[in-house]
Amino acid sequence: SQRPLCPDRRSTRDSEHMEIARAIAERNPDRAESAMRAHLSNVQRLIHERLTPDLAEDTARRYAGE
Repeated sequence: SQRPLCPDRRSTRDSEHMEIARAIAERNPDRAESAMRAHLSNVQRLIHERLTPDLAEDTARRYAGE
């Protein structure tokens, strides 16, 4: 089953979308591209974590120094 988005992710997602929209509205293609790439990278990471939860937990522990 699909886990719901946590409130922090929702906030992050909304901020990412707003940054993309602002850059487009300001006709700044470089900033729009950069914001979109950052957003897609975050989405890709989240999808990977959802598909491989054990691997994601191991990686998180490794970076936490456990």
